[in-house]
Amino acid sequence: MKKFILGVIVGLALFAFFIFFGGGDYLKKLAVKTDKAGDKIVNYEDEFKRKVKEVKKKGTEVKEKVEAKAKEVKEKVAPE
Repeated sequence: MKKFILGVIVGLALFAFFIFFGGGDYLKKLAVKTDKAGDKIVNYEDEFKRKVKEVKKKGTEVKEKVEAKAKEVKEKVAPE
């Protein structure tokens, strides 16, 4: 129980020092940087999704070409 009470007192003291020594300004700066980072992450996410769609499309095209070529080869090797 003593450790708990001591922890609460130390936590309140640290919180008071944080507020007293400009914690609000620090939090404002941190919020601006976090917002900018969030915008960058959204841009990366959009770019990633676009690239995934491109790769899927290319993969489908390659698959169709390979299947067509395999069908041609199969017909040449063993005509029906």
